[in-house]
Amino acid sequence: MRDGHAHLAAVVDEHGDFTGIVTMADCLQALMGPAMDSALHDAEILPLGEGRWLISGQTDLRELQEATGLVLPADKDYRTVAGFLMARLGRVLKVDDHLDLPQGRLRVLEMTGHRVDRIQITLLPEGGRRLAPEDRGSGGGA
Repeated sequence: MRDGHAHLAAVVDEHGDFTGIVTMADCLQALMGPAMDSALHDAEILPLGEGRWLISGQTDLRELQEATGLVLPADKDYRTVAGFLMARLGRVLKVDDHLDLPQGRLRVLEMTGHRVDRIQITLLPEGGRRLAPEDRGSGGGA
C-alpha cells in the first residue's frame, strides 16, 4: 500500500498464492476493532494522528474548519468537502484522486458509486515542506 500509494493490497500466502485483497479500512478496523465501525459511522471527522484526519465526503466545510483548522473556500455550488473536491478537479471523482493545497492534501479513499464515502486529510506542519513528487501519487491534483 505504501509504495504504490494505493489504498488496497493483494494478500498472498507463504506459497505465493493469491488469497484476497485488504483495504485501508480493513487495516484500520483490525487496529481499532469494533470501535472503528461505530467511530466511522458516528463521526464524520475521525482524527488519525498529527495533522491527519479521516472524514466523510459529506462533511460540511464549516464543520471541517472547526475540527481541523483547514479553511476551504465556500461557494454557492457546494457545501461539502466532496463537492469542493469535485468543483476544484472539474469532474466526477474516483478513488485515489487528490488535491494538493498550500496547507496539505485531500485524497479520496473510498467511494460507493459516484458518492465519496471517505477522504483523508493530511495537513503540512506549520512552515513544513511541500510534498515531494514521489509522495504525490497519481489520481489527479490541481
